[in-house]
Amino acid sequence: MTHPEFNSAAIASVDPGYLATMAARFPESGYPDALARTATAGRFDLAELSEFALAGKRPAKDFDGRLIAWCAHVATTMADTDEEFVTAAALFDLAERTSGI
Repeated sequence: MTHPEFNSAAIASVDPGYLATMAARFPESGYPDALARTATAGRFDLAELSEFALAGKRPAKDFDGRLIAWCAHVATTMADTDEEFVTAAALFDLAERTSGI
C-alpha cells in the first residue's frame, strides 16, 4: 500500500521519527528507501543498505543506528522468505554495530 501523501521531494525536511513510523506503516511505499537514505546520510536506499549489511561491512561514523534498526524492523515486516529474514537480521546487526552497543 502506498501512502497517498508520499512526496519524495519533501522527504528531507521530515522528522526521522515520523519517517520511521510511516516506513513501518507503509512498507510498500517510498518511505523505507527514504528512511534508509536518512539513516546512511544519503548513501543507500533500503536494498543497497541490505546488501551492505549482508556483506558485514563497517558502518560509517555518520550512520544512524536507531534509524537502521527501524530499517531492519521494516525489512522484517516485508519478509516472506528465509533469505529476507536473514537480511533483516543483518540489518539489526548493522544497527547494533553502528550504535556501539
